[in-house]
Amino acid sequence: MLLSTLVAQTRVFVAIEKMLGGLGFQTHPNLLITHKRFCPTRFIDGLDSVFNFLELFDAAVEYFNDADQSVYNNIVNPVTIVALHVLQALLGAIRGLAVVLQGKAMDLIAASEEADRILRLLKAWRSDCEDAKFKEVFAAAEELHKKHHGDQPIPDKYRASASHRSQHRSNAQGASVSDTFKLNIWYPALDLIIIELSERFSKSAKVAMQMAKLLPAFCAGPDSAESTLAAAKAFEEYAAFLDMPAVCLAEFERWQAFCCDLPETERNDMTISQAIKRCNPSLWPNVCKLLTIFLTTPVTTCTAERSFSTLRLLKTYTRSTMGERRLNGLALLAVHKDILLDYNRVVEEYSRRYSTTEKFIIQPVDGNEILVIDKQTTDVSVTADRSIVPTTTGTQPTTIYGLWGIIRLPPPTGPQLLTIRSRALVGNLWGHNVWRVDATDVLPFQRQSASLSPQQASDAAAYLAMVQEVLKTPNYYFSYTLDVTHSAQRLADTSPEFRSLALAERADERFVWNHQLLGDLRGFSRFALPIMHGFVSIWSSVYRDRAFDYALISRRSRFRAGVRFYMRGADENGCVANFVETEQLVQAQGQKFSFVVTRGSVPLSWSQYPNLKYKPKPDLAKEAHLQAAVFSAHFNNQVFTHRYGKQIVINLLDTKGAERELCASFSRSCSQPELLGAAEVRYEHFDFHKECSRMRWDRLSLLMDRTEPDHQAMGYFHIAADGSVALQQKSVFRVNCIDCLDRTNVVQGMLARRVLLDQFRSLGWLEDGANGRLSDDVERFLKNVWADNADTLAQQYTGTGALKADFTRTGKRTKYGALMDGYNSMVRYAKNNFTDGFRQDAIDLFLGNYQPEPGAASPFEVAAESASLMKRALPAAALIGLALLVMRILLPAERWTDTVLHCLIFIGLIALSLFGIVRHGDEFVDRPRLALKIDRQKKRQ
Repeated sequence: MLLSTLVAQTRVFVAIEKMLGGLGFQTHPNLLITHKRFCPTRFIDGLDSVFNFLELFDAAVEYFNDADQSVYNNIVNPVTIVALHVLQALLGAIRGLAVVLQGKAMDLIAASEEADRILRLLKAWRSDCEDAKFKEVFAAAEELHKKHHGDQPIPDKYRASASHRSQHRSNAQGASVSDTFKLNIWYPALDLIIIELSERFSKSAKVAMQMAKLLPAFCAGPDSAESTLAAAKAFEEYAAFLDMPAVCLAEFERWQAFCCDLPETERNDMTISQAIKRCNPSLWPNVCKLLTIFLTTPVTTCTAERSFSTLRLLKTYTRSTMGERRLNGLALLAVHKDILLDYNRVVEEYSRRYSTTEKFIIQPVDGNEILVIDKQTTDVSVTADRSIVPTTTGTQPTTIYGLWGIIRLPPPTGPQLLTIRSRALVGNLWGHNVWRVDATDVLPFQRQSASLSPQQASDAAAYLAMVQEVLKTPNYYFSYTLDVTHSAQRLADTSPEFRSLALAERADERFVWNHQLLGDLRGFSRFALPIMHGFVSIWSSVYRDRAFDYALISRRSRFRAGVRFYMRGADENGCVANFVETEQLVQAQGQKFSFVVTRGSVPLSWSQYPNLKYKPKPDLAKEAHLQAAVFSAHFNNQVFTHRYGKQIVINLLDTKGAERELCASFSRSCSQPELLGAAEVRYEHFDFHKECSRMRWDRLSLLMDRTEPDHQAMGYFHIAADGSVALQQKSVFRVNCIDCLDRTNVVQGMLARRVLLDQFRSLGWLEDGANGRLSDDVERFLKNVWADNADTLAQQYTGTGALKADFTRTGKRTKYGALMDGYNSMVRYAKNNFTDGFRQDAIDLFLGNYQPEPGAASPFEVAAESASLMKRALPAAALIGLALLVMRILLPAERWTDTVLHCLIFIGLIALSLFGIVRHGDEFVDRPRLALKIDRQKKRQ
């Protein structure tokens, strides 16, 4: 019962620190006691905490009466009060022994004698027929109870309830309240301490303590007769370990004579180990063995830190400021003070072995430069000193294949180092290996503090989950020697000096997805690895017994990056959502070919936020000057800044339905020369769904025919076998639908196939004017590569594979393909409405678009608090209506008319709830919480 009572009061001890802080010394100027938490390895503090709590009792009652009523009720409970007084009496009796046992200089004899005295005292309390000690304890407890219960004694109801507080054993019910507490608290606690003391200071232990009489200070003193008797008992106890026990007493008398001849000062100060050194085993073998046994015999079986008191003091001051290995090393230095050490050598060895606890060290497999990243300051440096690399077995190196960089997450997460743990070879492109990132490690600079609040811990976990969300999105690519961010033509147009720069310094920052993470590595180009997001496929194939290499590279822009419905249109700088540059590369007979097409959202200011509808209506900004500015900025960037040249815009939007207004606005803008300025743009609209309805995919040939003149004038990039530039691509097809995915993929694949035929003609593999027919193998792999490209880009933007992929793969529409499109559409709907807010936040956080304001509240906490009542009430009403409907169907009323009426009412409740959910759908979707702020008061679509 005592144990169950103490468990019930755990909340009281946990809340003591809060109480002390709330009381303050001005309210209670005499309260100068600081509460100490109970610790199993600090028994004295545990004892004192009980005494301190009783001294704080009045203050605790006053505080918790206002602060926490449940704790107050536990404190003033009579069972608690009596249990505390019982503990005070019993623990007070053994405190002196505990102090002796945990002292630095323990007197073993004094400890054993003190244990005997305590046992005699406790046994006297136990055998007292009058129970005088318990009456004294109970009187004090009852007096404290009266003080806080209006001078009322402990109620008689506790005569029964106190005995039933423990449910796992039988408790006796006394004739009075006092008897009940005596039987269920006083006696069990008293018996427990008596048993523990008897076991821990057993008879054999006492006999071992008698061996102290063998020390010169005792056996040669005035109590020599007592020493002889104690030695006889020791010889008898350990006879099995002695040689010729019959002569032990004679041997002891000779040892006594030797001790009497020693100087008194030396004799009195001699320790056990010194006595063993002076005891010649040839002269006194049995005495020497007993002294050795005495030296290794503990005074008690208590688990105290007496022998390691120096370690205990050391841990108190350093356990929270250093690593475990360093702490153990310092502890050994402090405990074993008799060991002579070269401290300079120890410090040097520690620095070499454990340097990685303070730094990240990146050592290339070739070269002498070593990258060092300080975990405390995040400073980055390069050194040629190889001595900083750990050479001992304390730290095992980890193989990495490159650095993403350092991402600085908002507090409390802090900076993280991102490394490439695993890679896969995609293929060899023009003599250079191209790799795909398969696995990434996120390494924290500092361990997460254990003192974080629940909200801070939740924020830290959310930020790390967002980083992982971006990293698990397929696919990321890099090369150690090839600039995969530039097209072949754009790179050929640069100077030799530019091409000699390091990859990170010359990469096209539009397509470097770790651009923000490389900020700390800008001056260390050897370690800065640009990583591209998109798609890469490299193949070797044969056409009519002629080998050629084929590669398809799609580069996703990091500007205005995001997910399907949350990132649409263009920003004020002309950057559009889902902008992807796709390059088809061919190498054959020493010649190289390149063809580039682009895709991107309609370059106007518009949005299409999810609202539970399958196709939310696009919402265009009303400001005409804003639309003109973003439209002009986009095409000027494409034509001049990025040097794509003339833009052949192929718009695949519908002229009816939700896309009608957006399509019309885009068409009007493209027909206004004043908006385009010097940028040359030709606009071609093709209503994909109208023209290809009812599986009439052959009508795509109409689009190919209408763009044939543009194709002939455009050309492609061609490097001759001698390395000279034979032909350049003069313009580019810019293809878009509303998502720039499914319809766009189909058209771009057909455009690329047409160009591949022209390139084969230039190689002499096809006759001029010959029908555009490739071999079956080439047709198959070409369609599959473009279908894989479509699936990958769709997965990155929407979370599912591409629609209409069956036509891209086979050249015809199939029923199975239509079925898969339906499945992917449903998955897209679910992800776009219920998970894309988190994905958008993850991308913004990773790319550095979100920077929290200092002192700002947690964005996750604010979002949770802003959840409307409607968002909680309508789904609950629908579920309640559904539950009632099911119950009424399973348990019909006596009259069928009542059953029908009730079902209609419940169906109406469900219908109204669902109508409200759909009507206010923007309240129920997963919205971004970080960089992308959406006005909820905006007119609902």
